[in-house]
Amino acid sequence: MGEGRSLAETLMWSIATVTTVMVAVYFVVERSIYRCGKWLKKTKRKALFASLEKIREGHS
Repeated sequence: MGEGRSLAETLMWSIATVTTVMVAVYFVVERSIYRCGKWLKKTKRKALFASLEKIREGHS
């Protein structure tokens, strides 16, 4: 077998890293929006909660 490139030198490693970071950021943002909505509902901020729901509907 010939010597190949190391894992750090391959394009696939870069793509996997970028994808992992993007997915992690997505989950953090999604969870933050969920918790924000929960807090708005708990503190009875109906107008802000309604706005958040509109944002969610547009996102999906």
